[in-house]
Order: sequence, then structure tokens, then C-alpha cells
Amino acid sequence: MSKSLYIFLLASAIVSMGSPFKVNGQEFRANVTVNMEQIPNDQREDIMTMERDVASYVNNQSFTGDQWDTEPITVNLSIFLMSRQGDNYQARLVMTAQRPLMGADGSQSLSLQIYEEEWFFPYSRNAVLGYTEGRFDHFSSTIDFYLFLALGMDFDTFGELDGTYYYEQAFEIWQLGSTQNALGYALEFEPGEITKYTLVKELTNPRYEDFRKLLFAYYVDGLDLLSEDPAAAYQGLETTLKDMVKFKDGLVGASSLMQAWFDFKHDELAELFRDYENRALVLKMLNYLDPGHSSTYIEALGG
Repeated sequence: MSKSLYIFLLASAIVSMGSPFKVNGQEFRANVTVNMEQIPNDQREDIMTMERDVASYVNNQSFTGDQWDTEPITVNLSIFLMSRQGDNYQARLVMTAQRPLMGADGSQSLSLQIYEEEWFFPYSRNAVLGYTEGRFDHFSSTIDFYLFLALGMDFDTFGELDGTYYYEQAFEIWQLGSTQNALGYALEFEPGEITKYTLVKELTNPRYEDFRKLLFAYYVDGLDLLSEDPAAAYQGLETTLKDMVKFKDGLVGASSLMQAWFDFKHDELAELFRDYENRALVLKMLNYLDPGHSSTYIEALGG
């Protein structure tokens, strides 16, 4: 099913349920918080508008170039300012994105979660932020990078491989940051390490398209059916996990994309299958796919 058709059906479902349906022409509805506890009180004047500036930017900037006529993607951005050196700041960024579920009366599922540990940028009061393709900004481009990942993930879950263009845009931002030696944009990485490069490299690599298709199946053949046909939904989810096992069997090494996905999905998966009749098989598959969260799965699925 194409994204355009699926989005139309989703929009129709939301309207028919009587839920508020806002069409604002932009892709994101951002909730932004800025934590400046590590910055001395007498050095906060230049960052007092950061929260407002970022929220205004994300909520009003067009990242697709098209009229966005469905519900915006809910994103939560938390910026933790760690230190200041002149006009430059070192910070951490936590961002999550949510994906609405079909026919689930407003329910949403986490579609992306990131932790940016290496972020160094200049900032001035009342900053004017904007996105321009081919231009790198140490502050806004890092936000843009992850917003494009969020767009890609959203599109991928409504249509097979529909997010490719947005992953390519993120890859272009990584290339620009790498050429400027921006912190967090290095090519070097440890085996199994999740970095901007390893994520976007796999998301734009044809060898990982089968896994991306499974993310589509996880939602459309699974979560989106839970409220109307639970039996079919759980069959779809079990099949998706079996196909993920086959995909992992064919990998030569560790996958940053798979690990990142299970890092923010393990709690959801554990709860989904807590009372599932075939949970012994599911537990075996989850322990193989995501051994780092085995304790979570064992506790939920009964060992």
C-alpha cells in the first residue's frame, strides 16, 4: 500500500473517530525542552530563547517541500546544555518520534529514539534557524539530520522503502558535517557502535532494504491491526520476527540499524507479547535478535 493511500485512510479513521485533526501544512509537531542547569546563571542570557527558537523552527520549517495535509509527526526534543566556552556550547540531545496507529483511537508507537552525546555548536540569542540543502550549520543541521531520520522512519512504516529520499538527505548532512570535521560526524567507529554514519549508511544501503520492509510489516501487518483483528495482528507480528531472524542469519556482522531499533522497541515488544499464547517461541526469537535486552524479555514472557 502506498503512503499516500495509507495516510488518506489513517486521516479518515482519525476524523471518523471524532479525534482532533489538525492540518497545518508542516511535517512535525515538536515539544522542545532546554535544560541549562549546568550553565551558570550569569551565562544564560544568550540561550534563554533557545527553546522557543527550536520549537518555532521545527514546527514551521518544511522538510519535504510538499504540502503536508495529515497529522504532523509528534517529536520530543530535549537539549541538555553541558558547558559553555565563549559563544560555543557542548550539549546532548534526546529525540523521540511517534507514529499513530490505524484505528487505535489516538494510540501511538515509538518510531525513533536517539541520544546525541557529541554536539558542539555556537549559539546566539534569538537565533534565526533555517534549513538550506547543501549548507551545514553546527546547531540546526544536527537537528535536521535526526528529523530526516524521523521522516524516513515514518514513511517506511506507511509504504515499503518510501523513506529512502529522507535517508539520503540525512546522509548528505552527514557528508557536509564530516567534511567540516564537526563533532559527532566522524567516519571512524568501533565494531557494533551506533553512530550517525553507521545508521545512515545502513539506511541507504540496498542490503538493508529487507529489514526496512520488515519495519513496514511490523506496523501495517501487526500494530495497525491490533484494535480490529488481534489474531491477525499477532500472526503478522510473529511472522515479522521470524523474518527478522532470517535477516540476521544472513548478516556478516552486527547491524547498527537493527540494534538501534531494538534499543527503543524492546519495552514495546515485551509488553506486546506478555500474554501471547506462543510466547516461548517469541522469547527465543527476541533473545536471539536482541540479546542485550534479554532480561526485559524474560521478565515479561515468563522465562
